[in-house]
Amino acid sequence: MTSLDCQKKKHLLVAASVGLLILMPARPTHATTITVENWDTFDEGFNDPTPRGPEGGNPGTTLGQLRLNAFQEAADRWAAVVSSCVAIVAQGNFDPLYCAPSSAILGSAGPKIAHANFPNAPVANTWFAAATANSIAGLDLYADAGDIGAKFNSSIDLGCFLGAPNGWYYGFDGNPGAGQIDFIPTLLHELAHGLGFLTFVDLASGARLGGWNDTYMLNLEDHTTGVLYPAMTTGERVAASINTGNLHWVGPKVKAASSLLSTGKTGDHVHMYAPNPQEPGSSVSHFDTTLTPDELMEPFATPTTIQDLTEALLQDIGWSLAPLGPGPTANMCLAGKSKCASKKMAGLLKCHNKAEKSGLAVDPECLSKAIAKFDGGTKGVAGSCFGKLEIKYPGVPPAGCVTTGDLDTIETKVDAFVDDVVGELDPSYPTPILNVCSAGKKKCTLKKAAGKLKCHEKCQKDPAKCECVLEACLSKAEDKYDGGTVPVKGCFAKLEAKGGCITTGDSDALETKVDAFIDDLLSELNPAP
Repeated sequence: MTSLDCQKKKHLLVAASVGLLILMPARPTHATTITVENWDTFDEGFNDPTPRGPEGGNPGTTLGQLRLNAFQEAADRWAAVVSSCVAIVAQGNFDPLYCAPSSAILGSAGPKIAHANFPNAPVANTWFAAATANSIAGLDLYADAGDIGAKFNSSIDLGCFLGAPNGWYYGFDGNPGAGQIDFIPTLLHELAHGLGFLTFVDLASGARLGGWNDTYMLNLEDHTTGVLYPAMTTGERVAASINTGNLHWVGPKVKAASSLLSTGKTGDHVHMYAPNPQEPGSSVSHFDTTLTPDELMEPFATPTTIQDLTEALLQDIGWSLAPLGPGPTANMCLAGKSKCASKKMAGLLKCHNKAEKSGLAVDPECLSKAIAKFDGGTKGVAGSCFGKLEIKYPGVPPAGCVTTGDLDTIETKVDAFVDDVVGELDPSYPTPILNVCSAGKKKCTLKKAAGKLKCHEKCQKDPAKCECVLEACLSKAEDKYDGGTVPVKGCFAKLEAKGGCITTGDSDALETKVDAFIDDLLSELNPAP
């Protein structure tokens, strides 16, 4: 993997009085987290102690609190849109930036680090913004640094810009007062740059960062020549960056969403901002100002409620988005039934493990105890593990059980699995035999099955986190069983290395049985997951 401290930042400008409201489609709660870090020093910016009342749902009572609350609010809104199992860290501060009576820079932001050739990278030798790369890799590629760096103009609150004599509006409701600029849309715009909405190309020279492409530039075309940015010479990239109206985005997601536009496109190609002369911090890394309706990622603040193309572009550069509409819901009954089945399976295999370690026949009382805990024994179905859950969670899902009356079906599947495992590892069963290795293999098998069922149980309890925890949890259970990248450390391999095993080389066969059992069990308990 290769990483570079890129510190690329793009600006959002304002040239007239604006009132903005950004509406994001409703999405289910999911696992993405964007944490904001306050990089201001004492008594300034996000720490400004100046008293000020709450605004539009923002409960802050000082200027600094209002600003920081708004920063986190905007981060939470993007966290509801993009999908990443790795926490994103956005660092920000306020500074006096350019501000004149007729125009001002509202803020600037960009990725702090760029990564290439990381795990799961979809293309080689290509730069991705840190947050994008982390989301694709599924791990924090450089935990010692933040992912996004942002800066906002403190001078706006001093009335330097005549279009907003009353400064920033820090409410969450998109309802700024007269003479104010809504801060939330500015934050959303700048955070999008931090998520990767920008190129790392040096536009003055046309040179690529470190001589490599970036994922953004892969989708840029000079429509006059039909040549894509990666295939251009440095001079051609400079020329394309000032080819107004002819620098196009040709990524498939944006092309598919281009039907939303009435202007600012050629066919399904969407126009990118390419003024002549170049505008450092704005050129290329924004949609063109000719788009109708306006979009969030235009270089000048505009009164817009639309960011469909922004989200589409993020997908073109490598992001996965959270699904629209209601997400999966927790089902405690389903989780409980998974646990019940796991406990019975483990209980029965422990009885066989104990017997084989001692060379005695399997204790009928041990088996009866494991069975009774599952099916209720003399208490009947109402006292069974499933029965108690169905009483506790009546009605239909998500509050009620997904399935009912399936005690006998699941018990039959568990019993068949245990018999299959025992028959594979101890062909002489039920004749008693003393074999520590075979006993150990039964324990290995039950641990893998119980471990994987525990992973699914966690997901059934908290499906919002499932997309991030399930794969890692299952991998951990599998690695403990088969040794992962070091097979000799596998559970069966270590037992066979000690010698005296009845069977050898059967780790894969048992692993297949475990996986098939779990798939069968879960499909029975949750027919439509």
